[in-house]
Amino acid sequence: MLSKSALRGMIVIGSRPSQVLHPAAEGTGFGSDDQAELDRLVGRTRKRLGEIGNMRIYLDTCSLPRPLDSKVQTRIILEADAVLGILALCEAGTIELISSDVLIYETSRTPNVTRQEYAYETLSRAARFVELDEQVEQRARELNAVSIEPLDALHLASAEAARADLFCTCDDRLLKKARSIPGLQTRVVSPLEAIEEIEQ
Repeated sequence: MLSKSALRGMIVIGSRPSQVLHPAAEGTGFGSDDQAELDRLVGRTRKRLGEIGNMRIYLDTCSLPRPLDSKVQTRIILEADAVLGILALCEAGTIELISSDVLIYETSRTPNVTRQEYAYETLSRAARFVELDEQVEQRARELNAVSIEPLDALHLASAEAARADLFCTCDDRLLKKARSIPGLQTRVVSPLEAIEEIEQ
């Protein structure tokens, strides 16, 4: 299990989003032709959330860089477009992106510079930032005790600490395990499911 000392020296980034840049947007299938549909989605989401406040979403380190993955499967293409749509909604201010010490730490371990820079750029525009504290560590230990991998447990605990409505991942094993945990305080979804939740 990671401790706070394991993350010391990391640069903490995170501020209210003004614009989210998407260097991976070209070639993903999400372009100008989709703008009208995105505008409609933004409008519907703003109307639905107007009285209850913005929805909060936590993208883990397998869903966050999905737009950069090789488009060799239909699933990857669809999930990449979904993540770009989610980030566009964050840019529009209709939902809030969450960053964390754990996301920054895991991103720092990414050997691919392009993927690392893309993640840092996106996370720097998060609306909320979760530090790794004793409460997060304790909750992560509880989740680890029910077979959630240590880093995944820290991500989930961070999402809960930020009161995230949605925890988005492309990891099928994590999806299955997390959904079996009673009392989990965030809804664990795939990118496509996240879009469906937002549109409801």
